[in-house]
Amino acid sequence: MAETPSLDAEHYKALYAQAVPQPTRVRRGQRFDLFPPVLPMHICPPELSANVQGLSPPPYKLAWRYRMDDFQAKFCKEFGVFTGFQMYNHAQFLAKYPGQDAPAFDLDSEFCTIYIRTNGYKRITMEDIDMDLVEKVKSILEEQDPPMWYRNL
Repeated sequence: MAETPSLDAEHYKALYAQAVPQPTRVRRGQRFDLFPPVLPMHICPPELSANVQGLSPPPYKLAWRYRMDDFQAKFCKEFGVFTGFQMYNHAQFLAKYPGQDAPAFDLDSEFCTIYIRTNGYKRITMEDIDMDLVEKVKSILEEQDPPMWYRNL
């Protein structure tokens, strides 16, 4: 049986120096040059576990986004936005498409976001996007435009 040569200290240091460091997390509002605030549906963002120039990509949602007052005016005049989403958008979707995964809802201080997927930890391509679901959600939202990838940070 052949003997495996061991690494001496210098070879080990050289090998260790080649290791890729853990990527740094992008903070809110940083590096819009690498991770734009909005991407069209056909340009899928990198997965969260990627290392892009030493940075960990921020989360993105494939979504339709509305200003709070626009969402309320369009979908829930007599309710708050969360209740309006539950009673109007979510319930209508489940009634029209039983058994189908319904879109999710996110809310921040300025926007209501109805999304159908995130960039997650697996690389996404256009083939991974359920275009049938996109069309179903568009019909419920009465939208003509496709969803966009919105950066969360």
